[in-house]
Amino acid sequence: MTSSAASAQVRRSLLVTLLGWLVILGSAALSVISFFSFLMILAGSYGTQNIELSGFLLVVVAPPASLVAGIGLLRRWRWAWLYLVLGLLLAIGWQVVELMRPPQPAVTTTTLPSGVKSTVYHSGPQFSAPLTAVLGGLLVFALTPGVRREFGIWRKSLPPPVPTSSPHAPKADTTAMENERGWRVGHRGRDCMFYEERISGVWERIDLSGEMLTGRAHHVIYFPTTSAWSKLPEWARDRREEIITRIKSEFREPDYEYANDVDVTAVSMVTGGSRPVMHAAPSGQRGGLLGMLLALLAVAAFMGWQAKGGFEEGQIRLPVSKGGLRRTVVREAEPALFWTCMGIHLVVGAGSLGLAAWLVVQGLKSRRHGGAS
Repeated sequence: MTSSAASAQVRRSLLVTLLGWLVILGSAALSVISFFSFLMILAGSYGTQNIELSGFLLVVVAPPASLVAGIGLLRRWRWAWLYLVLGLLLAIGWQVVELMRPPQPAVTTTTLPSGVKSTVYHSGPQFSAPLTAVLGGLLVFALTPGVRREFGIWRKSLPPPVPTSSPHAPKADTTAMENERGWRVGHRGRDCMFYEERISGVWERIDLSGEMLTGRAHHVIYFPTTSAWSKLPEWARDRREEIITRIKSEFREPDYEYANDVDVTAVSMVTGGSRPVMHAAPSGQRGGLLGMLLALLAVAAFMGWQAKGGFEEGQIRLPVSKGGLRRTVVREAEPALFWTCMGIHLVVGAGSLGLAAWLVVQGLKSRRHGGAS
């Protein structure tokens, strides 16, 4: 098996691709702030003399690094997955620390030895339950076996295919038994299985979707619904229960698990054909895709509402997470920074809307492709 064929067997999740684009979009917008913040630090502007290392890493270094990591998520680079998991862990840890911070008064006034009164404004804890829930959900999603396999994390090694001339090839009695009974089963690639039956001297095949597991059962087999099975050729169309029983007799529990009536498509082909077998997409991703679509639309609507308010009122909030830097930017006082903030809001909103439209188009294409099959 060539390396290209092996990599092609790893199904690329649409959610991972969408997450990569979201990271790229958000990091690109924040990198604009990083650039101007870096220039302010170099120029020694007011408020940057006492910047801490953590603030420098968060404001200046993290956005461009995340931009490169977003590209790595699209390319399925292993270090990008590690960067994502580490970033999510740090963000969740920061939320926990903020939750445990004792409350402070909004304003603290002290008198210095010189007699001058000093007033300090406290932003208060920055804990957000919805943000923590989103971060936790992304972390759980990134740690799922399917996502880890896409990035080559903890992937089980598979034995190379055994050529028929090899001394480890199936024994003659096994081949004779398969020829005598007229059917056989086997694995195709890492995840999927097949069922073959001799029809008029030709081995006909049905390919079934599956997935490698990491528990006691090392594979799960997805058996299609009755409606999907009815689209198979006549030799298998009305024999669903019989064929499934045969498959289970060879792929037995507890080494295998079964998922019945899954919305996947079984594909029939003649053994030895040159056409690759179509991978079937499970319907379990539909809820996640719908949730991501709604989240993108919500982000686009919020950013549009903020930009609209900025145009009408002539002021907008500086889009930074650090409480000490969060303030309102007035157009007449700081026009350059005002239009930079406006541009960030418009870019994020338009990008979210574009990603939502792309997600809808991909879903319609997938639906048409599944219907045509």
